[in-house]
Amino acid sequence: MNYARLASVRARLFASRMFGLAILGALLISRSYWQVSGSQFLAESLAVAGIVLATSGFLGRLWCLCHIVGRKNVVLVTQGPYSLCRHPLYFFSLLGGIGLAFCTKTLTIPIVFAAAFAVSYAAALRREEVNLNQTFPDYAKYSERIPSFVPTTRGYVPAGIVTVRSRDLARAAIESGSLISAIALIDLIDALHHAGVLPTYLILP
Repeated sequence: MNYARLASVRARLFASRMFGLAILGALLISRSYWQVSGSQFLAESLAVAGIVLATSGFLGRLWCLCHIVGRKNVVLVTQGPYSLCRHPLYFFSLLGGIGLAFCTKTLTIPIVFAAAFAVSYAAALRREEVNLNQTFPDYAKYSERIPSFVPTTRGYVPAGIVTVRSRDLARAAIESGSLISAIALIDLIDALHHAGVLPTYLILP
């Protein structure tokens, strides 16, 4: 990885963390409009949808990481999740992030998250495409038959046996599992609001 690309990755990670802290700050002072207005069914439906999406994103990321950890920029991985689309790790990150945002029982935060993701990762995807084209001679042919971001099962190829070091698998599980552990934090914040421990200054639809 060259220095420019490393700096770009670090900048994106820093921006993601700052965005996460901003969302956390908003949650500490706000509640869902649907809860406050008595639309409990809609609020709980958003939460259930969020849990399903976040879990799908967690499992999808783990699936991708099992195929790519230790092999990125070494071999061109085109099987398993990488036969569904060229950037499945980004796709499942988006899926999990939107699911996590829906766990706030609002529509505002999922919309804000999706917009921020689109702005942040569109450029990252373009840079990654350039890097992959330069690294792997077969990437152009691969990109002709496999979509970039939205998965399709049309060209799915099972990977068969995938060898992953236990250390890499544990790291991948911890990284992906942060999506799930965040659900518990969101529920705790919601409970503290409901108990009157945390103040409510904003009502988010």
